[in-house]
Amino acid sequence: MSDSIQKFFDFTAQWWKLTNAEKPPSHPKERKLVAIKDLPLYPDPSTKPTYLVERDPLPGQHVFKSAREFIQFYSDTLKENFGFVGTAKDTAVNTYTAVDNYVQREGAVIPRTIFITLGGMAGFYWGMRYYGLRKFLYAGIGLTTVAAFCYPQEAMIIARTSVEHAKRTYDDFKKAPEPANKNK
Repeated sequence: MSDSIQKFFDFTAQWWKLTNAEKPPSHPKERKLVAIKDLPLYPDPSTKPTYLVERDPLPGQHVFKSAREFIQFYSDTLKENFGFVGTAKDTAVNTYTAVDNYVQREGAVIPRTIFITLGGMAGFYWGMRYYGLRKFLYAGIGLTTVAAFCYPQEAMIIARTSVEHAKRTYDDFKKAPEPANKNK
């Protein structure tokens, strides 16, 4: 029994020491802030040597390389001789840059495009049993439905604009002008 009493007193003493040990300050101004670089979280940079291994060119890569070098070398000459070449090149580069920036900014644009395309193909497949323009109508319905799910805010704006336009058109239809009197 004395052994269990001794264990109890040892536990109580240890608990008391830990409870009254150095506590973190309760007020934020009393805290000692440490810079991130001073924290021991990151290991020292390793001194492992890096090796560069040259890969074999992919099939057709040398063809594209030579075409790119040719275009870069002769692009100034083509610009001088044919003015539209420079304009077309600048337009293509600007368009590519704008599309690339948009795709980088909007990360979900590629999956949305894939789903919208699949919706259009599903609608087209659904309308294959019909003839004429019906299959394209079903494809359009599929595209529109999936696009509305992918872009809900834009779909709501378009729907509200369409409703307002329909109301205005109906009001204009109700207030049709009287036919002119034809006296002959």
